[in-house]
Amino acid sequence: MGLPGKMKVSEKVKDAIEEMIFSKMHAGDKLPAEGELAEMLAVSRTTVREALKGLEASKIVEKRNGGTFIVEKVRGCFVDPLCIMIQLNTIKQTEIMEVRILLETEAAGQAAVNAEPDQVKELENIVWLMQKPGIQIEEYIDLDVKFHFLIAKASSNQMLYQLIRDISTVMVKFYHRCCTLEIAENTAIPQLAKVVNAVKKKDADAARASMRQHLQECDEIIRN
Repeated sequence: MGLPGKMKVSEKVKDAIEEMIFSKMHAGDKLPAEGELAEMLAVSRTTVREALKGLEASKIVEKRNGGTFIVEKVRGCFVDPLCIMIQLNTIKQTEIMEVRILLETEAAGQAAVNAEPDQVKELENIVWLMQKPGIQIEEYIDLDVKFHFLIAKASSNQMLYQLIRDISTVMVKFYHRCCTLEIAENTAIPQLAKVVNAVKKKDADAARASMRQHLQECDEIIRN
């Protein structure tokens, strides 16, 4: 198993173990022993132990009966449990998407009322960057996430902002499965431009309508 990117080794190991859990294992399964994980990932047992502590703190695994097990019942913090609940079929991606539509539709309406001029300019700039010639899908996804976070921030509702951030953090893990540059160019970007235009005009109803249409189109793609 490879360990990508420039980050702390234990964090890369934690991500690699998470990927193994989500793709190959189920609630209640026992993880391989520390030594076996260390050999699989070509790292020290100390590094594996540190990564497992992180997973335990996130309530994804627990220590019991001399081993490390995937939790039977998800509890505790918000983002990681949502991920594991999706992967273990406790909750569906489409259900989270339905909640996202409800939250972000209202966030767009609130942004139209409360957005600062510099936030509107930043939204316009993001949409412009999305149309840059030669843009790669990962760059587009990063910009899309930034756009939605900024809309939530511009709503001036901290609770709404945090909920949207958490849900988007979960959903972005699955974007690469359904998002293409063709879809972005033909459907997503035009709708996001409409959202920005409505926010700029302080037209809350139009902002809600455009955001709802955009996310419903995303939902349809995920379902198919």
